[in-house]
Amino acid sequence: MKKTIQVKPLLDWINTNLASGRHDIETLKTFCVMADVILFETNNYVGFGYVNEVSHDANERAYYERVYYYSSTMARSNAKFRSHCL
Repeated sequence: MKKTIQVKPLLDWINTNLASGRHDIETLKTFCVMADVILFETNNYVGFGYVNEVSHDANERAYYERVYYYSSTMARSNAKFRSHCL
C-alpha cells in the first residue's frame, strides 16, 4: 500500500525544530539533510536563510539553525490539498 504525505507540514515541522534552539548539532544536521532530500526530490528546493548571524563554520551550531524555503508551486498544491480534504 502506497502512502502519501504532504511535504509542507513536514517542512514546517523541520523548520520549527531547526529554529528552536533546543537541539544538539548532530540533530540539526539530520534535520538539514531531511529538508534537503525532501525538497530536492520533490523539485521544491528554493534555498534557506539563517536564523541568526552565521559563522560559516560547519562545526558551529548557528550554521545549522536555518529556515528552508519552498516553491510557490508547493504552497499552491498544499492549499488545493487542504480544500479537497474539507
